[in-house]
Amino acid sequence: MAGLSPGAIASIFGTNLSSAPAAGVQPGLVPGTNTLNVISNGTRVTFDGVAAPLFFVSPGQLNVQVPFEVAGKSSTQVVVTLAGTPSPPVTVPILPATPALFTRSSTGKGPAVVLNQDGTLNAAANGASAGSVIQLYATGLGAVSPPVATGRLARTSAPLALSTETPAVTIDGLPASVEFSGLSPGFVGLWQVNVRLPSAVRTGEAPLLLRMSGQNANPVTVFVK
Repeated sequence: MAGLSPGAIASIFGTNLSSAPAAGVQPGLVPGTNTLNVISNGTRVTFDGVAAPLFFVSPGQLNVQVPFEVAGKSSTQVVVTLAGTPSPPVTVPILPATPALFTRSSTGKGPAVVLNQDGTLNAAANGASAGSVIQLYATGLGAVSPPVATGRLARTSAPLALSTETPAVTIDGLPASVEFSGLSPGFVGLWQVNVRLPSAVRTGEAPLLLRMSGQNANPVTVFVK
């Protein structure tokens, strides 16, 4: 494991992680708030004692947000507690950023989840034009300003939570201009990166690489027409 980063979405795998049904549940928001639940079906996850917001809970898998409070640390101790009984702590390295791009197959490989400039889904039959702006979706891009509380939905109006460092993106081996990088409005742990396709990009399925804080994201592709 390379490590985790503040605010990122992470998955924990194991056994007897929750009393939820095998298919799992999505705990959702605390009623009357814009913040994710930190306990569900008897399960609570902590990073150095700070409760992690829960996206998905099942006996074999937990999807959580890494608390922003781990920023600046070199490692953190992760503990899963079920019905009051804690697991042995697991030490996990912490990095400033651990970029990961979402893909259409949910495997981290192949075509990325991309919206074209007109808001339609990028696909082989619906590629983006050279020079247009596309939207990528990622997690693990690190610090934002102004900061957003752990588990809270990102603001949908100004001031938006912008990345404190701009990621570097290449498409078909060519540098691409990043027009926006920050938390996706109305979501938790999800970053949006708006990128302008180079004018000289070739048509077809083009490789796309993103690098943040010295870390490479998973290589993906985007369709260009």
